[in-house]
Amino acid sequence: GGVYVNIHSDYPGGNIKVLEIDEDNKVVKLEQDLRNCAQWWFYWNFCVEYPAKGEFIFEFCNGEVVGPWGPAISYNRKDWDWVGANSRLSPSSFRYTFSGQEKKVYFCFSLPYQLEDFERFYSKYGQLSCVERKVLTVSERGRQVPLIIVGKQDAKRHIFLTCRHHACESVASYVLEGFLDTVINNIESSIYRNFQFHVVPFVDIDGVEDGEQGKGRPPHDHNRDYIDEPIYNSTSSLMKYASEKKPEIFIDLHCPWKWGDSDDISSQRNNNVFFMKRM
Repeated sequence: GGVYVNIHSDYPGGNIKVLEIDEDNKVVKLEQDLRNCAQWWFYWNFCVEYPAKGEFIFEFCNGEVVGPWGPAISYNRKDWDWVGANSRLSPSSFRYTFSGQEKKVYFCFSLPYQLEDFERFYSKYGQLSCVERKVLTVSERGRQVPLIIVGKQDAKRHIFLTCRHHACESVASYVLEGFLDTVINNIESSIYRNFQFHVVPFVDIDGVEDGEQGKGRPPHDHNRDYIDEPIYNSTSSLMKYASEKKPEIFIDLHCPWKWGDSDDISSQRNNNVFFMKRM
């Protein structure tokens, strides 16, 4: 007999379709869930509960979706790392050896970032006088879209920062954290003190929390919604808010394509490859 394997995506950001489990040979065939997506895309995020001891092979059946360092891995959905290049069998498969003692092991295409991750970050600064939190709007699925304002209330100049117009582009959220860390910790400096920063960390908060691709959402995604009659609550509210504040700078953070060519963060001189590691 084989071994029982429980694989699911029943948590914020989860995304997977399990196609077949060969328990005798410990091979799992699966694919990314493309619900509410009008094009092929590559995001996936799943959990293996109480896995049996031994090496399993995970084969994706819808395109090349396993990056150069294999999958990202976590045991608590807070701390993430890369399994490593040796885990990658091909651009569409990876292997992992379970000890048999794990309760839950999470695998993801990249380093995920959910609302609860932002809440942990925000808890460091939420009590500061220079930080204010509002609700930009309520999403189509009933979630509050956070608006964070950093700086003095009487500041005459405004900078806007947005993130996650495409829900699965999670690594951009770590860049946003770093930016906010710098601004908040240096708010009295000559560079920042005359500005007020207006930050929307999750434009497509429904896609982020429901584990959707976000890119190519029909009839168009949030990033293409800055039109005369926008269809999403967050973009229409942001347009109205920006027209009132008249920002001098508007920075929208995204992620590149999955890997390859100019999308790789690499040095042509010494072939050193740099990547983010969540601690």
